Amino acid sequence: MAGVKGSERSYWSPLRVQQADARRRAVLNAASELFVAQGYGATTVGQIAARAGVSKSLPALADRQPVAAAAPTGVGRLTGCGSRVPPVFIPAGEYLLNSVAIGTGERIFVAHSGWVANWELWQEPFGLMQDSWRCIGYDHRGSGATTAPPEAITPEALVADLFTVLDHYGVTRCVLAAESLGALPCLQAVLERPERFAGLVLVDGVPAAVGDRPSLVAGSRADFPATVAAFVEACVPEPDSEHLKRWGRQMLLRADPEAAATILETHYNRGVAPDLAAVSLPTLLLHGELDAIVPLRAAQEVAATIPGAELVVLPGAGHVPTVTRPQEVVAAIDRWASKHRLFA
Repeated sequence: MAGVKGSERSYWSPLRVQQADARRRAVLNAASELFVAQGYGATTVGQIAARAGVSKSLPALADRQPVAAAAPTGVGRLTGCGSRVPPVFIPAGEYLLNSVAIGTGERIFVAHSGWVANWELWQEPFGLMQDSWRCIGYDHRGSGATTAPPEAITPEALVADLFTVLDHYGVTRCVLAAESLGALPCLQAVLERPERFAGLVLVDGVPAAVGDRPSLVAGSRADFPATVAAFVEACVPEPDSEHLKRWGRQMLLRADPEAAATILETHYNRGVAPDLAAVSLPTLLLHGELDAIVPLRAAQEVAATIPGAELVVLPGAGHVPTVTRPQEVVAAIDRWASKHRLFA
């Protein structure tokens, strides 16, 4: 009833979240199986719906058109395989990695997101970079549409998946970028195979998984939606950002709660701490001045340890400037890449 206080009911409920998650997983599993069995271009929305046992939202379209034709246009131009649409899912052992390639530039930029945020954490920068870079992102294990279960998440697997993505797209050398927890597999990758990378960009990066396990581990298992809501609030102190916080919650809530706990737990249980002093690449550190997740002093220590590293502090920014300050992030990356003539 209009005007009656307390008469509105929230559409959200734990049961609806569980039901939606079950449907999503059924669709993703069906799509993955069909893509592997008969190819991306030959798979229709109708076939995926039938295999998953869900309704077709667009029956006429689903019956006649392949997924490639029905898919909405993304933020940029999908490139990498000539005139045909490249596969979305990349085989990685038993599992499939959801990926995207955006842009037409000759320089290659590959990005890894943090915690269980999927590639969309880099969507805004990719859109701004697409004319001068070829940008590649993917959902790492535990995030987005990638199919690996929680028990398959390990520090070694995350590093191996990065090289699987590079090989799939034929990338011999690129700028590698990481946000938050994604810094750990990316640092390990550049230490193992420095010849594959022209430079390294760390955005509010976690330099080591040492000390007590983060409260996010227990919180993810106890009440994932509440934990995500609190985490996003802490990540985004910028004003007028409610729409971005909503987007952030949606990104994270696609993950399995156990995956959200495991990806942190496996790093902290092993005390993963890459040898920062051994990093030999040009390195750019971008860090929000108001980051409450990884305090600015951590980035200052990293900048003092990696030889020649450059630190750019973003005034007033929190933990996710790729979402809240994409223009500043891209401008800093472009200046740094030109300064070092990374692809000259």
